[in-house]
Amino acid sequence: MFVTGTKLLVRRGSGILHFRNLDGKTVVLTRGTVHETAVPKLAERQNLKINFVFAADHNESFQTLAAGKADAFANDDVQLYGILAEKNARADFRIVGDFLTYADYALMYRKDDADFAEVVERAFCKLAGSREIVAIYERWFLKPLPSGLRLDLPMSPHLEELFRVQGLPSD
Repeated sequence: MFVTGTKLLVRRGSGILHFRNLDGKTVVLTRGTVHETAVPKLAERQNLKINFVFAADHNESFQTLAAGKADAFANDDVQLYGILAEKNARADFRIVGDFLTYADYALMYRKDDADFAEVVERAFCKLAGSREIVAIYERWFLKPLPSGLRLDLPMSPHLEELFRVQGLPSD
């Protein structure tokens, strides 16, 4: 399980710290993602006049931002951290703002396999209850990956709470 959500990737020094700072600015979104519809709806609800441009994939969205054709790139924070690591761009860009949306990532398995579901649930609860899940998180999101890249993605309060609740003994 993993909890992520939409945040903003912006150029350092842009003065953009929150979604409301985007009034009158341009935001790039990747086509085919939940952000393509959710972020414009959020702007409309908040009466923000944001110009949205769309890119075919996340790399093109980042290139649009890097080329100065957009003021921000809205995407799941975990993906933005991955892009920053892959592009070695932390010196020039940063991730800002509160979560604009939330998304749960999870493992999928057949719903008609009760025995396997029980094994998965028991293992996850054991990991969460022993806090070993935190060490696993740190290994993949805070420490260097086998490739040498570092995501440096701190655990969100939402994910911490999910792990805490999952680790509680059931009644």
